[in-house]
Amino acid sequence: MNDRQMIELAIIFYPRAPSGGDQATPQLTGLHYRPHVVMGDPAQREPKLKSDGRTIDEDYLGIAFSAGPDVVCVGDEVRAEAALVYWPDVDYSKVVPGSTFTVREGPFVVGHGRIIRRWEKAG
Repeated sequence: MNDRQMIELAIIFYPRAPSGGDQATPQLTGLHYRPHVVMGDPAQREPKLKSDGRTIDEDYLGIAFSAGPDVVCVGDEVRAEAALVYWPDVDYSKVVPGSTFTVREGPFVVGHGRIIRRWEKAG
């Protein structure tokens, strides 16, 4: 089995649907929830677009949550662990302790957080 790059993160989820409301947050165990993170300002709430106004101009980095609390309330900060799913084929060099990010489901910003630590886990 291959080694895997892992991160521990502190994260706050927003309501998951664009229509709003306190809907259930995703399952943070078992590698089932696989959003993207975009490294940068955690206050950002919309994707950055290229001059054509339609093409996203950010690096979406795939992660898969492997460990976290069973229950997560919208707006509460939680700690969780995730795998960097496309490493080493994708550049995750900006994913370092102390860096901040937003969580994306397609074009929707559904949360934000910061990287606590990063390590390699033997497969």
